[in-house]
Amino acid sequence: MLAVALLITVAIVAIRLFAAPSTVALPTATVATAAADVAYTEPLSGLDREVSLTFAADYDYAARTAAEGGNDAWAFSLYLDPLLTRLAGVYVSQDSPGADLRLNPFESSTVYTNGRTVNLMPEGSAIGAWGLQPEYYLVRKIDEHGELLETPVVTKISAQAELDSATVSAEVDPTNGTLTLSWDTVPGATRYVVVGSTGVKTDDRDYRHYAVFGETTETEWNSMLLTEANMASAYPATQNAGLQLYDGDSADQMFADPAWTFTAEGLPKYEQSGFAWGVIAVGDNNYSHIGEVDASSLAGPLPQRTAMNAMFEMGFARSMYDPEAIPRSYAFTGLDGITRLTQARIPENGIEDHGGEWSVKLEAVGTMLGEEFTVYFRDTEAPDPAAFVERFNAEATSLTPNTGLADYAVISGSPEEIAEAFELASAPADTKYPVYGSDEYVKFIAGHLVAGSEFIDVTDFQSVPGAQSFSDAYYEAYYQNPYAVGVPIDRAVRFNPVIGADRSRVIYRLHYSLDDSERSQMQQALADRVHAVIAEVVSDDMSASERAVALNNWLIAHTEYDYEALAQSQTGGEIASLASAWQANGALLDLLAVCLGYAQAYSALMNEAGVETYVVTGEVLSGGSHAWNKVNIDGTWLSVDPTWNDQPGSAANSYLLIHDSQFTAAATRFEDVQWVRDDLVSSFATP
Repeated sequence: MLAVALLITVAIVAIRLFAAPSTVALPTATVATAAADVAYTEPLSGLDREVSLTFAADYDYAARTAAEGGNDAWAFSLYLDPLLTRLAGVYVSQDSPGADLRLNPFESSTVYTNGRTVNLMPEGSAIGAWGLQPEYYLVRKIDEHGELLETPVVTKISAQAELDSATVSAEVDPTNGTLTLSWDTVPGATRYVVVGSTGVKTDDRDYRHYAVFGETTETEWNSMLLTEANMASAYPATQNAGLQLYDGDSADQMFADPAWTFTAEGLPKYEQSGFAWGVIAVGDNNYSHIGEVDASSLAGPLPQRTAMNAMFEMGFARSMYDPEAIPRSYAFTGLDGITRLTQARIPENGIEDHGGEWSVKLEAVGTMLGEEFTVYFRDTEAPDPAAFVERFNAEATSLTPNTGLADYAVISGSPEEIAEAFELASAPADTKYPVYGSDEYVKFIAGHLVAGSEFIDVTDFQSVPGAQSFSDAYYEAYYQNPYAVGVPIDRAVRFNPVIGADRSRVIYRLHYSLDDSERSQMQQALADRVHAVIAEVVSDDMSASERAVALNNWLIAHTEYDYEALAQSQTGGEIASLASAWQANGALLDLLAVCLGYAQAYSALMNEAGVETYVVTGEVLSGGSHAWNKVNIDGTWLSVDPTWNDQPGSAANSYLLIHDSQFTAAATRFEDVQWVRDDLVSSFATP
């Protein structure tokens, strides 16, 4: 953002208005226009810089403003464009109750930079002078009695300047992601001040924030000057420093491990909008208005820094042991705070071979960014560096072709979108599918898993004394909810949360293997199959035990054990394509599953049939990790192992509605504590 990490910032502490300001009455008579939502007066043109506008008031303005929350915006607002989108600030004063109001722009004529003051207007201009901008649009929302108008009244205002404004154009260099501002020579100008500005809205005041990026005697300026060195690398830590268009942390920083510090609810509001870059022409003590270009539409994809959290998720590390794991794409944060991907490239001679290890340089194509790291070769022979570089770059080009800024792949939402998602994360998820859990905490998490929520705000649950851990509640939600599809247990969630600066909020981010459309289709197909099986097998007059037997028999008659998935998991093979084997949809839709798929399918059927059923996980002494079920038959918990019931001949249904003690010999097993909250495991023991 412009208010953080800028080369120069403006801090307006108090307004010093002119000792004896000249005044001009604010017009009140309106003129006919086509606008329906606002009315217009005749414009005020050619004002002296140091003039105050006046407006009659027969009441105590300060007291009324305090009652309205302390921000002058209840009565007046100032903008820089006729569409009223580029926010500035207005300062309103009153000598005594009932006296005329005086209005001036809430702007500074100077900024402080690197130990010296830089003038934005002629030396001696007071804070509150007009003319820094070529035109203003003052919106009056009240009448002289302080009553709100039905239709706000707008007055266009312009002030004099000593020099003509520069006409500024902006161009991005696609080879390095830098910005060039250029303009024609302004007659009488001997130097130019390059500035940036943004509208700021806080609880107390609206204003325009200005920053100086540099000064030049040329008619061109390049943001390559705004790089921040990285002491540990030849590549800059930041490029286009100070030009960012977001407030606070970037999207990548929000997801950083271990925590993201953000402005928690209840802290002062700080919002920015209407970003612009511009140039002020200066000659002696003569100044022009700012000549500006809109930064918001152009600057978003411009690179700012490496998105390290995204890089780590892609497999990058400072120390690597397999050169094939080096990402072929490079993640960076744009000036809008969004994470993007560009092609990764190892430059010629970008690998130094030290015998058994490489020092590698990895660059982000189209930026100045890059990282240096080490690849170690332990038990393998290092390939030829030159040949590897050639092959790596060819693969990277084919995987992530880039022909310009517009082709950067966006892989995150904006910081504002993520913050909005955080707000939604504290409410129960909206889902049409059943949600199961032993308590409201588990059901809350389960609902978000079923809905595919990216974030879960568990603050209300974690703040309760003695609350179970998030991981405990999460694992139960995972195992007990067959409609939580596309949730890979091994990488679904990070158990280090996003935490508010005052520790007021605890938010977790989730990862899924399915997109929203795929999830919805699979859930609907699963629900349709469950309903069809219930309609086929279960009748209203069946008891709970009869339903348990009937649904067990249907499942083992239609589902086969997935030995390929089991073998792949045991040998460390690729199982992504076989993931459904561990889910209810594998058993019910593909008719192919391992034990967890059987258990989740049985749970989905039984719960839909009105018989409370849980998935149980643990260890079988003769076979390792396993999953089965516990069902509540008329108030008594009994065990069912549909996987082991799916055997030929007399061995079939040997583990149907039995006590825990009847798991003997090869079937002897122990339950773990992941399938239900830890303190409830013993309550599911069979008699």
